[in-house]
Amino acid sequence: MKIRHLSALFLLASLGACDGQTAAEEPELPVARLPAQTCNQARDGLEKLKESGGLTYNGQGEATLDEEAWMRLDQRARDQLVQLVAYDAACKAAVPPAEQSATVRNESGRVLSQRVVETSADLSGLVRE
Repeated sequence: MKIRHLSALFLLASLGACDGQTAAEEPELPVARLPAQTCNQARDGLEKLKESGGLTYNGQGEATLDEEAWMRLDQRARDQLVQLVAYDAACKAAVPPAEQSATVRNESGRVLSQRVVETSADLSGLVRE
């Protein structure tokens, strides 16, 4: 019976703490990690590009590619490369991010592309329903 009373007290205390919160202060929902298959595909894709030469990446959303190779890529391929870099970084993060910044630079450090990529499904609508 004591456990039931403690649970009730905890629930009441939690509800009381939430009374003063506004919609902007709602606690954030945990972010879902990308599926393992997506992480494996991102890692494998980057490894293949690295092996073919011209690409280096640090696993934290930063990659370097020879500008000549970048210029040969069409826009779709460029977008895919940036997405691979972002997904790989999100997969390696200790806490999964909802968004991941990805930057691709040329060999001298000039930014070729920099973008924020959504790396998690938005589950907020499911929870509120």
